[in-house]
Amino acid sequence: MNLIDLLNKINIEKVFDLYVNKYSDDKLKTANREKGFTNFCALIDEIKRLKLSGEKAKAVIVVVKLKSFDDDGYNFNAFEFNGDGERYAIDMTPWNELAVVNILDKSIELYGVDEVAAEILWEMTFWGNNEATHKKEVKKTVKSLKKASKCKKFYTMEEMEDRWFKKYGIPLREKKTEEQLAAEREKSKAIHEENKNTLNDLCGIDVIY
Repeated sequence: MNLIDLLNKINIEKVFDLYVNKYSDDKLKTANREKGFTNFCALIDEIKRLKLSGEKAKAVIVVVKLKSFDDDGYNFNAFEFNGDGERYAIDMTPWNELAVVNILDKSIELYGVDEVAAEILWEMTFWGNNEATHKKEVKKTVKSLKKASKCKKFYTMEEMEDRWFKKYGIPLREKKTEEQLAAEREKSKAIHEENKNTLNDLCGIDVIY
């Protein structure tokens, strides 16, 4: 089942709710809901009418629920997986290519069509809510990344924090004791292991994480 097939099976109102709830800003979750739903329906229609790529995709789209490192919750992630152990982001993939990639059956079985659709749509619209804007913003971002890669001066995290503090007078991170840092490392290690096991079970092989 590819994205087009998936969108023909969803409850669009439920997917819209799941999509909007991914915003970190609570105001964006409730702002002008009627207009937001209209725009969301237009997005779904545009994807269904895409001029699809003729190339047969070798990868699959995986949607997985992983434990967050920032709090005690869980977040969904979507990525392309071709069996080499790597995970490939989908946010910059051209829409007409992404739409023909099959979605991992196990993801749909575990989380349902609506949750899977919401996460894929969230990722693929990161750079724009229509295909034209997406192409434009991705092109601009790739150009910026190429320019940045030629930069001869790089800063360590500590140097960045020092520069930030001198400029704004606000520390990027609160100072912590060695005991606190050690506890955080242990917690991160446990979360990392849990998430890696989840990925391995879902994809059926050892996934780089």
